[in-house]
Amino acid sequence: QEFELFHREGKFITQYMQCTIWEQSWYLRGMENMMIGMYSDDPFTFALLDKVTEIACTKAEIFASAGADLIFLGDDIGMQQTAMMSREMYQACLKPRLKKVIDRARAINPNVLIAYHSCGKVDLFIPDLIEAGIDILNPVQPECMDFKVIHSQYGSQLSFWGTLGTQQLFPFGTPDEVYRQTIANLDIAGKKGGLLATPTHLLEPEVPLENILTYLKACRDFQC
Repeated sequence: QEFELFHREGKFITQYMQCTIWEQSWYLRGMENMMIGMYSDDPFTFALLDKVTEIACTKAEIFASAGADLIFLGDDIGMQQTAMMSREMYQACLKPRLKKVIDRARAINPNVLIAYHSCGKVDLFIPDLIEAGIDILNPVQPECMDFKVIHSQYGSQLSFWGTLGTQQLFPFGTPDEVYRQTIANLDIAGKKGGLLATPTHLLEPEVPLENILTYLKACRDFQC
């Protein structure tokens, strides 16, 4: 009923389910144990992944049934300079389970949007994320990937959320650098759109207020 009221008021409803499968599993058992278990085909490892996946499926079904417009999934599968695991391991162990969660939500609401979060370098996995059913990739961390390159490869298949760095640009960049980078990223998306140009993560206390205000000004000033 609350969701119905929000929709009557013209509000867009997002439900968050980050730490969907991989992170939830290694939080419970430890990353090293999970990595070894996936590599060695350990039955307990896959039983844990299946249990976490089933819980995620139930949550996704509840959100889709309640009328969520967007479900925000995610697991960090990238590091600063490389992927966290091989593509083969991802395809065997995590991709089918992510697809199962998305399929369960879309069985209830075929139009629900799926956003997916992973910090770090994840370009290796983008084709698999698309095949699993995501619509929006977050945060496209610029310290790890080039948004212009990613957009040129996948802009016809994905929208993007983020792209403005919180490791370097926001805390250490000048206001002019923040302004120019915000405009540049919006220019990459162009008239087609498909970019929610935001910081890639939380803005920490060391970020100058002037940089935040300049970012907002750039968003308001931008014209295709």
